[in-house]
Order: sequence, then C-alpha cells, then structure tokens
Amino acid sequence: MIAIDPGSSSGAIAVKKRYGTEIKVFNMPDDPRGILEFLRAYMPMMHSVVMEDVGHGFPGNSAKSMFTFAKHRGHLDMALIACDMVPTLVLPTVWMHQLYGDALPKGQKKDDTKARKDYIYNDMVVRYPSVNVTKRNADALALMTWGLTTSEHPEAL
Repeated sequence: MIAIDPGSSSGAIAVKKRYGTEIKVFNMPDDPRGILEFLRAYMPMMHSVVMEDVGHGFPGNSAKSMFTFAKHRGHLDMALIACDMVPTLVLPTVWMHQLYGDALPKGQKKDDTKARKDYIYNDMVVRYPSVNVTKRNADALALMTWGLTTSEHPEAL
C-alpha cells in the first residue's frame, strides 16, 4: 500500500509492501519527475493507493498557496495515472474519525490543529517504533494505518 499525504512542501508518502511487514516513509518528492520516478520504483510491489483528499480551499488561504497546491496535486494525479494507479481518495475528517473516533482533538483554530497533529504523531510513534516517525510523515503513516484497517482494502492486510 502507498499512502499519500499530498502537501507539496509538507507532504509525505508511507509505503508497505503487500507481503511484508516493513514500513517506509519518505518526504514528498520536490518535483513532478521525482514524484513519477518514486511511484514507478514502488509500483511493482504495490496493490493499493490511498490519498488524502485535500486542497478544496479554506477561508484565509491565499490564491498563490491554493494555486501552488493545486498544481502539485495535479502532478500527483498525473503520476498516478502514468503508473496506472487509481487512488482511494479519503477526506481527512473521514479517516481521522474512523481511526480515532472522538479521542482526536477537534476544532479549526491553529492550536486545535497543532493538538490534532501532536496526537497523531504520538500515536504513530507508539504504533511504529521501528519507523523514523516525524511530524511531517505522521499523517501519511496514519492514513496508511486507516487504509490497512478499513474494509475498503482487505487485500492489504
């Protein structure tokens, strides 16, 4: 399974081979070619892809930041198409609720977001002690955890 947290400068990718236990995490490649080369390298070993469905814009986001993110998301989409991979897109609210229920801190303020990120990071450190978990890659790991445990991806178990 490949789990993609699609941020261009803050995103990450978590990878778990179908018939293995090793989990690897990577920072998001910097450019379209890097994304394509990364996916091509892992494509033969993968059976499913989950990607966080973000980038719909929020009040307060600048037009420039939304354009940059949309362009990056387009690069991800095209690289997946080129590798003949069809991702399961999942909203952050969906995977977070299904993985954590009411335990996850809620709210839209900056402090709420930080508390949520810290909660996910701390959980991933405990779940995956052999993985170099960082605040940058924790969401990709959590998304992969959701993908591995959801009924939409029973083949990944």
